[in-house]
Amino acid sequence: MASKDKTGPGESAQALFSAIADDLGDAASIFMVLNLRKYPTFERFEAGAFGGKSNRQRLDDSAKWIDTTSSLTQIEEFLKKETGWYKSAVLIAVKMMDYLTTETSFSSWSDMDNIGHDRYYIRGDKIISDGISTLFKTANTSKATALTGSVKFADINKWSPADIYYAQKSFNMIALEGELKTANKNANSYTFGDLNRFISRHINEGTLLPLSLKKQTKSVKVQLVNFVPSVEQKLIDGVPTKGASKSVTGGLWYHSHTTLTQYKPLKRQITAPFEPINLTEKKSAATRDVQINISSSQSRGSIDGLIKLRHDASTNAFKAEFIYTKAEARGGSVGSHPKLVELMGSVNKNLSEQFDSKISAGRKKFLNKMKTKYVGSSSKDAIRKLSKSPPRNIDKGTYTSSAKRIAALKIMFPSTNRLDDPFINLRGEESGILVMNEIGPTLETFLKTHGTRTTDINEVDRLIRVIFMYVTSRMPNSGKFVIAK
Repeated sequence: MASKDKTGPGESAQALFSAIADDLGDAASIFMVLNLRKYPTFERFEAGAFGGKSNRQRLDDSAKWIDTTSSLTQIEEFLKKETGWYKSAVLIAVKMMDYLTTETSFSSWSDMDNIGHDRYYIRGDKIISDGISTLFKTANTSKATALTGSVKFADINKWSPADIYYAQKSFNMIALEGELKTANKNANSYTFGDLNRFISRHINEGTLLPLSLKKQTKSVKVQLVNFVPSVEQKLIDGVPTKGASKSVTGGLWYHSHTTLTQYKPLKRQITAPFEPINLTEKKSAATRDVQINISSSQSRGSIDGLIKLRHDASTNAFKAEFIYTKAEARGGSVGSHPKLVELMGSVNKNLSEQFDSKISAGRKKFLNKMKTKYVGSSSKDAIRKLSKSPPRNIDKGTYTSSAKRIAALKIMFPSTNRLDDPFINLRGEESGILVMNEIGPTLETFLKTHGTRTTDINEVDRLIRVIFMYVTSRMPNSGKFVIAK
């Protein structure tokens, strides 16, 4: 397990502590064992005991009911180092147990308050996770889905961002196997309608729960996504307030272009081929992105988040990042250039064509510049290599080690206030000039000319909404899932 990988063991830890909560069953026992005041660290938890049973034994017993990408040993070693993840695993396990056994809409899950395991807890297993992934791929590529004209998902996480699953044994042995056979037999006609009905039915029966996680060390909130269409539509479209005559504001409004910072083309610096070297210069520099402010208020008087459109110089990808400060939805991103073209095309064909043409040309120029001037290689992985070390031939001569290259760079860029590796800044400059300077004015023109507030929803609002729906898995074809955050 890589030392930097926290998601895998963190989500596996959540599966483990969910199984422990299931084993304990009743609320009184859960309170005595999964108690952060009593056990503030994993080491303290492991050494504890309750009801004639040690927590060490509970860990071993509950491990039999999980199927995760990290082993029990790996989970335990991780939690000893990452107290925040331990606390999150405990808090979410307790909250989910309480929610599922008390909420009337989840009455089929009330049996969880019985002592003893009755469900498996899954993260990246070969049966349930892979089986649902296969069903997703079948629906996403079927001819029937294509005929509907729906936007396809770039990956399964945009359909459902479930990190772990709660699942009864009967689900993987009977229900899932049967659905896989049906999908395989009807591959051309199997749709997201079929898949979503399958997932929904088993959520209602208490045999499957897709759970999306967000690390939390204080309090946990449970949010149901795509369970009630009217709730999701209210979030997406908004509601009239302050006596408005028509519900045209939407949950996500583009702030008029008068509040939009004008895109300032990046200019190549003469004195030094890299971006500002001190904090003052960095703050006043032209940005390498286009930002769209969004608001959930009728008056557009608040800024509740933004969509940031930018070229990622480290990977040569173009991304749309959705940053939302409201609790109703989490942020996310679209990192696929073709997917962004498709999303834009659903709103404005001319914008999508211009975007596609200019981004494709800009990315090609950027990659060629990196290869010919800074890398001296035709490797397709040139950009990723540059992310890990300074360029070999940024200056005269060839340096035999990374340390010597870094030493040479320090001579070339002799500032004591350097904030970043000079090459990272240089690479960013090329990104701004070759890519963002091409597409930035086009995006700004669209925002100004198509974002005027009228009695009808304008195209900028539509673009915001389709990006929002896609990154938060609220598209018409998205599946049901639960968020614990």
